[in-house]
Amino acid sequence: MCTGGAGVCENSWRPTFLKEGRSVKCEQFSARLSAWLAGELSPEEGASMRRHLEQCPRCKAVYRVEQSISTGLKELAEERAPRGFSLRLYAHLFAGEVKTAVQGLRALLRGPLYIRAAVSVAAAVAVIFLVLERPWQSSGTNRIALSAREVQRGVEEARFALSFVLYGTKKSQQLVAKKTLPEDVVSPLQEGVRKALQSLKLGGKS
Repeated sequence: MCTGGAGVCENSWRPTFLKEGRSVKCEQFSARLSAWLAGELSPEEGASMRRHLEQCPRCKAVYRVEQSISTGLKELAEERAPRGFSLRLYAHLFAGEVKTAVQGLRALLRGPLYIRAAVSVAAAVAVIFLVLERPWQSSGTNRIALSAREVQRGVEEARFALSFVLYGTKKSQQLVAKKTLPEDVVSPLQEGVRKALQSLKLGGKS
């Protein structure tokens, strides 16, 4: 079934790999990952996604991070943050604890480079997102918690940053075009991710 607009079918790639029994390509995997985690793909599509996971370490890293994000959002929806939680979180982060947290994370990461990059950038983006927002500057000290819109934007930024690291600038820009991430966030986010990765001595694609 075609669900794309303007006469473009976003599912137009499906017949080829399903008919030939092949796995999807990286771009197709990335585009369908959220739907797969939500259980929206057919059994045939799911099987093709699994075949690709078995063959592609990079996409396996993306899958693990996306799965963690999905699980985290479900847990977030079930429990409301206490009043003043985000303000205390900001104060904690900007009291120098970020460096300690990164050092602790660095000590725990023992997997292959692509796994370390994926996990590290997911953690780094959480901090970068808070730095970019700085909501206390305009909202005062009565801020209760991150709104659903802010959480969703944080998720989109995390996906963008992960794509930027693992697939490069071109792919990440395509993700921006498909998602709701404001373009004025892209440049500082890219630079922030570069610096975060450099501090962890992981390096990243430009």
